[in-house]
Amino acid sequence: MRGIGWATGLLGLVFLFGAQAVADTNYQDYLSALPESIQGMERTGDPEGVNRKGADQDWSAVEQSYADDKGREAKLTILAGTQTSAYKQYKKMSRVHMENPEKLIKSLEVSGYDGVMDLDKTGNEGTVALFLGPETLVVLEAEAVTGPDELQTLAEDLPLEAINGQTP
Repeated sequence: MRGIGWATGLLGLVFLFGAQAVADTNYQDYLSALPESIQGMERTGDPEGVNRKGADQDWSAVEQSYADDKGREAKLTILAGTQTSAYKQYKKMSRVHMENPEKLIKSLEVSGYDGVMDLDKTGNEGTVALFLGPETLVVLEAEAVTGPDELQTLAEDLPLEAINGQTP
């Protein structure tokens, strides 16, 4: 997915710099919670995951890509572990509301979970990050979305209760 690289880059920082953690996490615990499809977009490829454990780190991440024949693409990422760098960054963003002709950043609620939406109106792509608790972050990046309503609808199709049920 070409245009939503900043969010992917942010998640890459999580892999490099880790988290301040105490939880016992394993990305394999989340594999069964990954949906087969999101609003008609089917899984593409196998999920990728990582567990990071060390003296002051204990976090996991799993990613799954989705696409359909209409050119829509999405990537679902689940991050689990105490206060990962990405969690902190999205938490800060959730306190911002900004809109101009090119961009929309706003807080939102999906299925009872707080989160933040970051929509690039000119590129028709966006990200929704949802806080499932103090240790779990779900990030949905999507391309070829027509606006904030479609991006929110995609997020509403996620099995958030199943994902949250996997949190240690």
